[in-house]
Amino acid sequence: MSPTTAYILKRAGFDNMLIQRTHYSVKKHLAKKQGLEFKWRQHWDHGETSDMFCHMMPFYSYDVPHTCGPDPKICCQFDFLRLPGGRVTCPWNVAPKKISSSNVRERSEVLLDQYRKKSQLYKSDVVFVPLGDDFRWDSGKEWDNQYT
Repeated sequence: MSPTTAYILKRAGFDNMLIQRTHYSVKKHLAKKQGLEFKWRQHWDHGETSDMFCHMMPFYSYDVPHTCGPDPKICCQFDFLRLPGGRVTCPWNVAPKKISSSNVRERSEVLLDQYRKKSQLYKSDVVFVPLGDDFRWDSGKEWDNQYT
């Protein structure tokens, strides 16, 4: 990602962008200062004409295990494509569980704890949590596993 991308997107009419592939030391530094959301301004712009609101994802990847919060072992449990018998599994050896009326409270509290931890990395009161990544949501099975 170069600063040119932010500039081109701004000139194309975008006001916001998201970036993921940033060195972990930069992410760690910005997270400590709750600086993972910022206005990206071109170094030559002394006004605000090039300002682009930028949200940086805080963790390793943009797949489900690395987006709900800081613990991929827990987040992977909410990747319902990885339910037992599916084409992929959780590498942390804790499989997802279907949500039911008997476990919805416990599962929601676990997920909410991850959301809460992730929210502490940002100044705003909004948490961005994508559900999926490349080559996802391409079958009815994944949708049904998530929402039934």
